[in-house]
Amino acid sequence: AIGMGYVKTSHAYIGFNLTIVVRGKEYVAKIVDFPFIEVR
Repeated sequence: AIGMGYVKTSHAYIGFNLTIVVRGKEYVAKIVDFPFIEVR
């Protein structure tokens, strides 16, 4: 899944893993660079 959010600048670098909470459930997320998927 793809999502966007606000992250403190001290954690905002490509490859950083963080935990997010969506509707009360925790998920592991990873900060990635554009493009999110490979172009065909």
